[in-house]
Amino acid sequence: MYNGAYEMAGRRVHGAPLYVDPRGARFLYKASTGMWMLTNDEADFAGNRGHVGSARAAVLPTEFGLGFEVYDDDDNDDDDVDDGGGGSTWTSEAAVAVRTDIGQPPLPSSCRG
Repeated sequence: MYNGAYEMAGRRVHGAPLYVDPRGARFLYKASTGMWMLTNDEADFAGNRGHVGSARAAVLPTEFGLGFEVYDDDDNDDDDVDDGGGGSTWTSEAAVAVRTDIGQPPLPSSCRG
């Protein structure tokens, strides 16, 4: 859902660059906690919410060794939001990576979106 090439939007969120997917409303932003989040709703910026997030705080989402986690909302209401329904967790996802294209080899075809 969040695969693709993101571009700098020319504005900042929580003091860091905002990245947008030019194909649609998908955003990579830095939460006030320092974690990087992927979301499809700009309203999530204020609440530090998203569907994919970095496992720890980082200056940039391309920081070497930065892992990402996928939000698993299992409270049976199909809204992908942690609203206290129980069963919601963050799961480490090795296939999620953020990188720059400058001076790096292309991703294997199995990792492309």
